[in-house]
Amino acid sequence: MIVSDVSSELAMEAEGSTSHGAYLRLVSNCSAQNRDCTWRYRDGMLVSDKDPGLAVNAFGGAQHGTDLRLVNNCTRQNPDCTWTYHKGLFLSDRDPSLAINAFGGAAHGTRLKLVNNCSEANPDCTWTQSNTMLLSDTNAGLAMNAYGGAQDGAPLKLVSDCAAPNDDCRWTLRGGKVLNAANPALAMNAFGGARHGTELRLVAACPSSNPDCTWTIHKGMLLSDRDAGLAMNAFGGAVHGAVLTLVSNCTTGNPDCTWTEARP
Repeated sequence: MIVSDVSSELAMEAEGSTSHGAYLRLVSNCSAQNRDCTWRYRDGMLVSDKDPGLAVNAFGGAQHGTDLRLVNNCTRQNPDCTWTYHKGLFLSDRDPSLAINAFGGAAHGTRLKLVNNCSEANPDCTWTQSNTMLLSDTNAGLAMNAYGGAQDGAPLKLVSDCAAPNDDCRWTLRGGKVLNAANPALAMNAFGGARHGTELRLVAACPSSNPDCTWTIHKGMLLSDRDAGLAMNAFGGAVHGAVLTLVSNCTTGNPDCTWTEARP
């Protein structure tokens, strides 16, 4: 679910059920079992769990005040349908100055629109994705794990035995930081500074002002805010136990560098 930072009781729903042209609104009776309220972020698109053929579109083109709707003719090449998740904001790839806003304030039934005066300090514009696993696009059976348990300095690896009850495999994206569900005080850090080949670990001293700890999601890749040319890679290929590092030769066509957030 995509939950408002103003009120954690309010989640984004496909108003009137998931269908082509459905408006997106905030409602207070959402649950993980209601697929009109659950979404997958894939290839830069926000796709409905009820009908993965439907993606969130800036209906009529991405511009200030545009209503957001679900449409079934979205592709990753259409920037009216693709979004970048940056510091809790969903930004339009057509115009990154436009963010998804709970227009008129986050309240039950609020219609969602694109506006150009959003900031990370405005909770009507910021969103938290919760209870998701980060899965490799090379092998969806491999999930990102705080190898050896979520603790300060734990290296991050891909493992094949992750399951929903294991909080070492679940992550929350908040304020641009990737936090571990076992201990949300621990954030993913480019240990030693973001540079090519840097090993990723969990650390307890990550403020949102430290770009070694904050990440931008763009078309399935997790990019370092310190150096947007560096993406998170399953170093040596996505296999069980692969250590995650930052590399500078990642592309969206390389599934060792792209990730899907999936509800366990």
